[in-house]
Amino acid sequence: MRAALFHHRIAELHSAIPEGEREKKALKQHTVSVKVARPMSLHRLRSLTRRSLFDPMNQRSPASWLRTVATFLLFVLITLGLLEGALRLTVDRGTLYRGLSLYPELNRKKFESEFSKQYADKPFNMETYDPHLGWDFDIRGDRIRGKENYPLKKPASGYRIVAIGDSFAYGTDVDTAESFPSHLEQILCNTEVLNMGVPGYGIDQAVFKYLAHGKAYAPDAVILGIFLDDYERASVSFHAFSKPWIRPDEAGNYRLANRPVPLPQTELERIRSEEAHELYSLALLRNLWMRFNTLIQGEKSALDRIDGAVVHILKALQSELRDTGTQLLIVQIPGANMFTRPETPWERTVSKHLIKIYRALGIPYVDLYSAFRAQHAPEEIFGKFYVRLANGTTGHLSAAGNAETAKQIIEALRSIDARLPPHICPAQAKPPT
Repeated sequence: MRAALFHHRIAELHSAIPEGEREKKALKQHTVSVKVARPMSLHRLRSLTRRSLFDPMNQRSPASWLRTVATFLLFVLITLGLLEGALRLTVDRGTLYRGLSLYPELNRKKFESEFSKQYADKPFNMETYDPHLGWDFDIRGDRIRGKENYPLKKPASGYRIVAIGDSFAYGTDVDTAESFPSHLEQILCNTEVLNMGVPGYGIDQAVFKYLAHGKAYAPDAVILGIFLDDYERASVSFHAFSKPWIRPDEAGNYRLANRPVPLPQTELERIRSEEAHELYSLALLRNLWMRFNTLIQGEKSALDRIDGAVVHILKALQSELRDTGTQLLIVQIPGANMFTRPETPWERTVSKHLIKIYRALGIPYVDLYSAFRAQHAPEEIFGKFYVRLANGTTGHLSAAGNAETAKQIIEALRSIDARLPPHICPAQAKPPT
């Protein structure tokens, strides 16, 4: 009875309050309730969080953790599997290894992949295989391009030059008579110039060939033509084919490795086995990391390692020539793109490194990039001194480019070797320009 009277009295008081006042009072009560509820809910959240994290009764079971880890690993494996399939369908293996010139053990795989593709449907020409050099031409002959049967003993009153190097020394894309060694022989009186260049050689192989076959001709001078790619080739054990190479051992001493060079068929079997078992997805991730690492740490340490091998090779050549009184001249040969494309950072970096090496070792050299630019406009050099191939790309030095190279060589040789014969022999015609 008393409770009924109490509720009745409350209802009368509420009805006595004006309607506007009732709305304000209700809003005030709602606001107060919200203000009270918010800290209560946060307190409850903190309590629940603390309990779930620190109460042993609320920790996740080992089975639950195992399910989470297994799910994550399954996701990773599925992702890698999809990536692997996509790469094998769309990407050549050699593409994965491009841009790794600073990492010889990885860089060689690019060349191995190219070799495997080249000989997928045809046999290797065993007539070019050389177990000491990797490959060479005219193995059953004198290994010299051009004139046959130079006598080992040079004429008493003559001057003899041996030219070594890669395809630029050999004279690829031009006739034999249009190579720069032939131009030299045409210009200089009583002079023999033996062209022992071989396409695809690095600095190391060019020197190895001279030591194995060139020094027997007892030249007065050796011209070592170095195309900028030859620096990279000297750092790998495989380029156009498997090759000998100089590598440092654990003590930092440089040793000759990969000699005798394996047989071509043996190398093809090895390469194809590696291709079949290699995971493209992991190779891609690793190689991307290596490129990123180069950006972070810079190129210097990697270049120093390649420099060490090149210095060792050039010192060996210097020592040999010093004992026989033979003059050494290096001709550094740039690619055509250096004259038209300023964005060639790798080529310019290599060029600077090589010139630094020549100067440190005291080796006379001709930098054709600077020599050409001093007398000709870049457009003229690109259009006149290099061969334009049928596919629209630029090849090797043209007849005019080789003639200009011969001119630069003669000027450099004359400044360091007084034994060099007179410039143009009256009985010989001036080479084409």
